[in-house]
Amino acid sequence: MTTLWRTVAMLLMGFALLASAAPGQVSIEQAALLYAKAYSAYTSQHPGFRLPDRAPTIHVTNMVKSYGENAYGLTCIVKINAVTLRCEAGEVLLSPELDIEGSALHASILFHEYIHYFQWIQHGPVFTEGELLDCERSVAWEREAYTLQMKMLERAQEWEGARLVRLAMAHLACPR
Repeated sequence: MTTLWRTVAMLLMGFALLASAAPGQVSIEQAALLYAKAYSAYTSQHPGFRLPDRAPTIHVTNMVKSYGENAYGLTCIVKINAVTLRCEAGEVLLSPELDIEGSALHASILFHEYIHYFQWIQHGPVFTEGELLDCERSVAWEREAYTLQMKMLERAQEWEGARLVRLAMAHLACPR
């Protein structure tokens, strides 16, 4: 990572120190870099979007919640395999099974969730009480997040990961 990206990422996340990650963990540096990249990608689509006051806190935990579980009374609970984004709480819960440090595909999942965090900050919730409020908007958000995730993977020359994201995106639709 270049010194400029490291500096920008650390400033964006508000961290003064770097941390090293154990297996199944994510370092502050990696989280900050992905946040900076997600912010850059999001603002390329939404000029004028201001950086949120704070980035979501990342917790590595086996307590990843799903759509149907809303023990926190939050308006945004999203799960894909091993990630939960809790927007109002400003948290991303990651399963220890994800290797954010060693896998570009796994790192792109956190990047994808950061995009959803920015969408939520800018436009408000698409879920409340675990219920979908606006399917069309939700699908549009997913398409945008998947598109930016796919571009990130392609820039990293992770062609198989980009193909998997493209396949996931192809199946997005509201029930008829």
